[in-house]
Amino acid sequence: MDDNNDLVEYTARQLEQGIPEYSIRTTLAQNSWPQDLIDQAFKSVEQRKASIILPMPQADEPVARQDFRRRASPSPPPPNIDTFPMPQEDERNGSQARWIRAIVTLIISLALVVLAFIGLRALLQQSTPSNQQQSSDTDLQRKRDLDSIAKNLATYYDSHKTYPSLAELNNPGFVAIEKGFDASGYRDPSWKDTDSACTGNDTKPKLVSVRTVGCYAYRTTGISGDECDARKVKCERVVLTANLTAGEPYIVILEQNNREVYEAK
Repeated sequence: MDDNNDLVEYTARQLEQGIPEYSIRTTLAQNSWPQDLIDQAFKSVEQRKASIILPMPQADEPVARQDFRRRASPSPPPPNIDTFPMPQEDERNGSQARWIRAIVTLIISLALVVLAFIGLRALLQQSTPSNQQQSSDTDLQRKRDLDSIAKNLATYYDSHKTYPSLAELNNPGFVAIEKGFDASGYRDPSWKDTDSACTGNDTKPKLVSVRTVGCYAYRTTGISGDECDARKVKCERVVLTANLTAGEPYIVILEQNNREVYEAK
């Protein structure tokens, strides 16, 4: 019974000093006080408050009791010690959870960036061969056009012992009479009718005398390299030029029908 009275006194003093009930209960339970005695102690304190009978504590000493199992039981800690760890533990756990969420978010963000980079790289790898193939096809068409013009020039030279002049090839009347020549064959794949340099008055493509982007170039000279008009001075040497996609020239040279081809590698 004395032990119970001491427990009630200890509980009352702790409550008077503002120590939370939860902390007092935790401390008593950790010091092997049975739960029913702890509940009875708090109930006795409440009854005292209700009857306005609250004896003043005689000494601020830890409460000691004898274990009901006939062995010494550890005493509760001094009343000024607040053993209420749960809020601090919750705060630590909350801080750790926030850090974990931040790290997970960072990892997910990095993973998304890596996936986006991989996807973009795959897209570029797929599109690059297509662009290269398109450029290759365009350049192949240019080579075919110049080879076709050169073939017709060789046939013309066999008959006339001269190549036609630039003015003649750009003359619609000459093209209409001479077989094999067609203004549509002068069309570079990138030609537009807004390109005045290589567009005739009839809005059809024409040949130019110097290498020009979007145009086919045609230049004739005599065998010695002098100017020719295919009339007074025979044109015995021809240089045909096309600009490839990469900017390099494709050149076909005819000199008295001896053919040479130059292409940048």
